Amino acid sequence: EVPAPAAREGGGEDTDVRPEVATSTARGEVGFITVTRPAGGTVAVDGQRYKVPLRRAEVSAGTHRVVISKRRFQREVEVVLAPGQHLDLTRAEIQVVDPE
Repeated sequence: EVPAPAAREGGGEDTDVRPEVATSTARGEVGFITVTRPAGGTVAVDGQRYKVPLRRAEVSAGTHRVVISKRRFQREVEVVLAPGQHLDLTRAEIQVVDPE
């Protein structure tokens, strides 16, 4: 694995979060998603929100909508997760969201 880039903003203690977003925990039917930056941000997997860092969250195999955000910054991606696959979305580009 490639190490996560250094945080650009201070603060925030990394905690290990393991949400139960998988619809099946049978062997081979789940994959894993990791997002460790931006520190203090949020990540939503199919609308279910969690604090960053999100480490090896067990998610059912298939297509998922992932939104990574912090303040005015946001990145939305659709991922297709194969059984047993581990996706690290830490380096997903974060884009500025114009205030409404």
